[in-house]
Amino acid sequence: MKRPIYIQKEVDQVTTIEGITSIFESIASIHIAQIKDRVVSSTSFFHELWQIYSQLRVDPKLQARLNRRQLNPQPAVVVVTSEGGLIGDIDDRIVNAMLAQPEIDKADLYVIGSHGVTLLGRHGLKPKQSFAMPEGDENLHFDALIQVLDQYSQAAVYYQTYVSLLRQDVSRIDLFSAVEALSQTMTKEGELISPRDYIFEPSLEDVIRYLESIMRQIALDQVVLESKLAQYASRFNAMSSAKRKATEMRTDLRFELSRSKRSQSDERIKETLAAMKMITKA
Repeated sequence: MKRPIYIQKEVDQVTTIEGITSIFESIASIHIAQIKDRVVSSTSFFHELWQIYSQLRVDPKLQARLNRRQLNPQPAVVVVTSEGGLIGDIDDRIVNAMLAQPEIDKADLYVIGSHGVTLLGRHGLKPKQSFAMPEGDENLHFDALIQVLDQYSQAAVYYQTYVSLLRQDVSRIDLFSAVEALSQTMTKEGELISPRDYIFEPSLEDVIRYLESIMRQIALDQVVLESKLAQYASRFNAMSSAKRKATEMRTDLRFELSRSKRSQSDERIKETLAAMKMITKA
């Protein structure tokens, strides 16, 4: 049996871990409450922008000119992960789901979050480009990534979705289809904006392409926001589980400490009695 002094050190270490996990658990809980409101407000802004866009893009000839743009036929795949660990297995599940897709080896890979770069490296894969996941919940803008994806004809995004505090799933969307999906609740009411009535600088085509890029940016922001929400929930669960295990371990160690102290005390009593017998016989 270990000596009490060593067991006490283990108790102190586990108690420290218990306190740290409790702090992370509380921080994750606060972030969850804050980020939910941002997801709602971002959707509202997108709907306003879509109303303008739908009023602009009405001319079939203009649509044909826009579609003649040369785009990269190779698919692009974006994997949204965290910047580090302490969030359970959700990042591993995202990477595994992406790798399970057919012909994934023919796609250009892009990663948000350094943890995804590490996980892909374990499979011998290197992304074409990686982007850091912002530490805070503000300024989640990936203009550089959107500029890259605008050159592709298709772009799939793998990310975490928040189902509930206890459940986070892996999802996949086509980024360009996501723009349409976000607009499904919109109606095409309002006056059409035509070049006959307005002057567009530098041109109507450029204005429409700019709006499309902005809407893809908002769609990607929505994905990243939901990913961060799921990451916070996953971290909350991971920290809750670690805290619970630390508490159980601390209880077991304290029980072991009590046994060790009793054993040590009993041993000293036995040594004292043995010494007294020897003195008596002498």
